[in-house]
Amino acid sequence: MIAITGGTGLLGAHLIFRLLDQGYEVKALRRKDNTNLVKKIIGYYTTNPHEYFNRIHWYQGDVTDISSLEDFLEKDDLLFHCAGFVSFHKKDKPLLHKINVEGTANVVNAALHQNVKKLIHVSSTSALGRGDVDGKTSETSQWKDSNQNSKYGISKMLGEREVWRGQMEGLSTAVVNPGIILGPGPWDKGSSQLFSKLYNGLNFYTEGVNGYVDVRDVAYVMEKLMFSGIEEERFLLVAENIDYKSLFEQIADILNVKPPHNKATPAMAEIVWRLDATRSFFSGNPPLITKETARTAMNNHYYDGSKITTFTDFSYRPIKESIADFGELFLKDQNNE
Repeated sequence: MIAITGGTGLLGAHLIFRLLDQGYEVKALRRKDNTNLVKKIIGYYTTNPHEYFNRIHWYQGDVTDISSLEDFLEKDDLLFHCAGFVSFHKKDKPLLHKINVEGTANVVNAALHQNVKKLIHVSSTSALGRGDVDGKTSETSQWKDSNQNSKYGISKMLGEREVWRGQMEGLSTAVVNPGIILGPGPWDKGSSQLFSKLYNGLNFYTEGVNGYVDVRDVAYVMEKLMFSGIEEERFLLVAENIDYKSLFEQIADILNVKPPHNKATPAMAEIVWRLDATRSFFSGNPPLITKETARTAMNNHYYDGSKITTFTDFSYRPIKESIADFGELFLKDQNNE
């Protein structure tokens, strides 16, 4: 049996579809009846989504509740830990620690107690640190304390350490560190909202650079790692390092809209996040732009994702192909609304 935490998210849902499509039996942990995204994502890739969805064994639970994890896991399960919390808001620091650090520790402890056969953990490029802003980060990069590290990145780094602790205690593990994952999902959240923001008109771009990867590639690599003899290894998953201006232009071209034409300066970014913080304070809604995201967008972060291609026969999809595929799905959703 293949067990998945975080199966109701963008990556988890794609992983579930891939495993079902390969004929595996899958069980997934969910906090509540929030499986609509899973149904939608499965529907992107098959004409018979109900048949696929009905094969999933759902369990009620939460990574912060170790008793529910004990009930969820059984001996010799193969476990994918995709659950996590992403936020760059200062007020969310306690929740980041609770889910990404304590939650991962709970998963590791339950896996050890239930004699799980292998664990594949989803970390992040952020867990590798951002001490060298203009250098190229790889799996061998050492974490450095720096004001460039986000609270999210710190929580993922500490969570990853729990996985390595589990390895030392006898649990077979491997870790993937994806960059920004591009994929079709809730178009108003996460990286998927790049499509909706550009479609609705985005006027500014920054000169920063970041690493991107197709969600389908991440799911593929995770499956291959699970059924390989590879363990005690981490794999940074980045297909391409792209500057924001080029990325926005590619997405805008697919959506047949105008790309942003105004360059945001560092001074402008500092003003914008402060104004948005003020708006958030008075409205009660979370800020769209934070100090961390504004400054990250101005920096050049380069990643070397080649290690996985030397360990396996995997090769990345070009990001241009990913943008074309997901842009087509976005436009189809717009036409169906």
